[in-house]
Amino acid sequence: MLAPDSYAPLIVNGFSAYLKAEGSLSHVSRYWNDAGFRTRRGGTWLPHTVCRVLRNPVYVQANAEVYAYLSANGAALCIPEPLPPNHGVYLYADRRINHSRFTDLHGVYAICAPHLGLIAPEIWLGCQNKL
Repeated sequence: MLAPDSYAPLIVNGFSAYLKAEGSLSHVSRYWNDAGFRTRRGGTWLPHTVCRVLRNPVYVQANAEVYAYLSANGAALCIPEPLPPNHGVYLYADRRINHSRFTDLHGVYAICAPHLGLIAPEIWLGCQNKL
């Protein structure tokens, strides 16, 4: 199992690999599994768990376009002015709301995270469009 400090390059490469024409969720899951990268619970990656990572805005270097995408999908934006550049995004919602966690964002709050994101906004948005 890899040390947590070695996850970042694998996450970045996973987003880029998925966005390529031949990229698929299965391709990324094989790549992460072959690299010894394990899920949070120590399991192997499956296409649906890769999809959850690729949809999660916590990894993006958020900018105005990312926040516009989240807002267009129903999220209420809770961001400071001026917008801090390149920070990730946390999503908060009432767990009793029964809808897709990252696609139907009605009733969800998008909040600027304190950490810097790993994924360029154009790559993250490209993955969202492909998904």
